Amino acid sequence: MTKEARPKLHYFFTLDAGVIDDATSPTKAKKGTAFKFSALPGEVQTFVRNNIDALGG
Repeated sequence: MTKEARPKLHYFFTLDAGVIDDATSPTKAKKGTAFKFSALPGEVQTFVRNNIDALGG
């Protein structure tokens, strides 16, 4: 998941059997641009969990 900002902010997670877990960047990211899923606001986490299929998960 990416937040459009300057620089772009990336939030990483894994999806396994419908369960979303934190993940780290698969590549070396610029400092301060890569975050775990749990760093997203609670409302955003809930939205993603409730709509992961429609979002392409």
